[in-house]
Amino acid sequence: MTRTEALRWVRQALSSQGIAEAPLEGELLLLHVLGCDRAALYAHGEELITTDRSRRLAALVVRRAQREPLAYIVGHREFYGLDFQVDRRALIPRPETELLVEEALKLYPLLAPYFERPLRIVDVGTGSGCLAVTLARLIPDSQVYATDLSAEALALAEENARCHGVAGRITFLKGDLLQPLPVLADLVVANPPYVKDSEWESLAPEIRAHEPAQALRGGPDGLAVIRRLLAQVPAMVGRPAALVLELGADHGQAVHELANQLFPWGPCEVVREINGRDRALVVQLPPQQPSEVYLSGG
Repeated sequence: MTRTEALRWVRQALSSQGIAEAPLEGELLLLHVLGCDRAALYAHGEELITTDRSRRLAALVVRRAQREPLAYIVGHREFYGLDFQVDRRALIPRPETELLVEEALKLYPLLAPYFERPLRIVDVGTGSGCLAVTLARLIPDSQVYATDLSAEALALAEENARCHGVAGRITFLKGDLLQPLPVLADLVVANPPYVKDSEWESLAPEIRAHEPAQALRGGPDGLAVIRRLLAQVPAMVGRPAALVLELGADHGQAVHELANQLFPWGPCEVVREINGRDRALVVQLPPQQPSEVYLSGG
């Protein structure tokens, strides 16, 4: 087959299997097999592809037809403009999680003046490391800690940190939520599991059958892990500090009420997406005294 014929075939094959984004995904699979970019694909459409590459493409189509996520097949996914290695060891980074980065960047200049040391940022349940690595790159005067229960996920996150040149500024810690921290945190970010048990069977097979359930399932109401995390915050963060937490679309009110009970002295806000859906909780914990300044040992 020529490249053009291969592109037509892979798109048709995916479409026949009910893949909604067959035109785009077919192109991405072919680019992955050819090892070229879009410009080269279309500029040399009449170039023949080898038998070996044709077989590889067919094998990838079979995997995608079995609803294996495209990101796991090609082995990477973009997050906040950076390319991350992904596989079944961790959740695939989502565009909606980029909101956590944006909120953290807003909080950084509010917190930094209180410290004469690098800001301590903690990514709870780091998974692929997309949050930890992105924040380490965007806030170079910071010390990042990344926690996860999964040793395999931590290994993947460390690989991504090395790829992006920030492994020396991220400490990877195995354990539950904030418990492994050796120091008090200044800024906590987390994308915890929040899928309700009742919603699990309705998830797309790409998610339910392939991504790690531990990173997705949040118990009967989706808030089991969120409650435990919020309960750990008072003992594991300094003051001032801030928390940015991803939420499910219908969790805003419940989590806001819980945060207000736990942190009555700090403003709590639910941040919504452009479509109006709840997406993140932002909690700011002010200094214990209005004039207090935290120094290197704080």
